[in-house]
Amino acid sequence: MKKKSWTTIKEILFLYLAANKVMDWMNTIDTASQGDLEGVGEAILIRILNRDIILIVPIIIIYSLDKFLYFKKESKYSNALKELAIYAMGYGGMIGFLYIYYWILSWFFPIELPRIDALVNNTIAIYTIITIALTVKLHFKRKKEENPDSE
Repeated sequence: MKKKSWTTIKEILFLYLAANKVMDWMNTIDTASQGDLEGVGEAILIRILNRDIILIVPIIIIYSLDKFLYFKKESKYSNALKELAIYAMGYGGMIGFLYIYYWILSWFFPIELPRIDALVNNTIAIYTIITIALTVKLHFKRKKEENPDSE
């Protein structure tokens, strides 16, 4: 008996997220277009600087860690410790990126530079959830490769 494939759910989720992002951008542009063209450009720039870059770079870091860990195959126990160390380094890299990013933004915009402990408190939970999800995904991906007949 074959297990059901998750590809349909993945496609629906991807379409939902893409449509949601397009609608969000359209709302940003529509709200900004109440003024002039300069207001639209400023709203788009602020949106990219405040939300999109802050999401894109950590996603690239996490994706890179996931790919790096996927190609590392050793014994279970030493691999688990290495994965934990790599995710911890990735978290440190993400905090470093965010702090430097906010520091650079503070040169151009009147923003308050956040304290590092505040950055850690605001990001640790979501990073931990993402790390757990990636670890589970990696586990099942490896298991599937070891038993291709189980599908």
